[in-house]
Amino acid sequence: MLENSSLGSVSIFVPILANMLTNSYLMVGVIASAYGLAQALSYVYFGRQSDKHGNMVMLVRLGFLTSAVSFYMHVLAYDGITLLLLRVSAGIATGIYAGALLSLAHSKGNNSGLAGVTSFGSLGWLIGSLSSGIIQYTSNNYNLAFISAGSMFLLGFILSIGLRQVITIIRLA
Repeated sequence: MLENSSLGSVSIFVPILANMLTNSYLMVGVIASAYGLAQALSYVYFGRQSDKHGNMVMLVRLGFLTSAVSFYMHVLAYDGITLLLLRVSAGIATGIYAGALLSLAHSKGNNSGLAGVTSFGSLGWLIGSLSSGIIQYTSNNYNLAFISAGSMFLLGFILSIGLRQVITIIRLA
């Protein structure tokens, strides 16, 4: 839920901020595409590492911590290139924990953990979208959205300290 709240709260502001910093719809598309590509490649790479080495809890923690840092750093964006680099770093960071988190949720041997993750994920998108609307309405300060997102990822990292490694290891060739 925290993860999707974070992503939902900034997803509305990134294209607006990108357009403000670049004044180019082409660069807005490049920035959004670079984030998606970095995230997709990160999903594949770190999902494979999670399956191969069975280090799911460590990847969840690392992903939440790097995501927190990455989203906090978005307040430093001052032009299109810095925003592009920050969005690529966010894509990589958010791809680290995703596969490992789903594997941990499913590792109980039934789908109840996985159902909880997906259900609360949808609730997270709702909370994130509402919080971005509140931020826009009350302050019109985009940095608050990134600080809020980073804080939610940091809270997710703190909560992940209580996770225990599941013994199931999948070895892939």
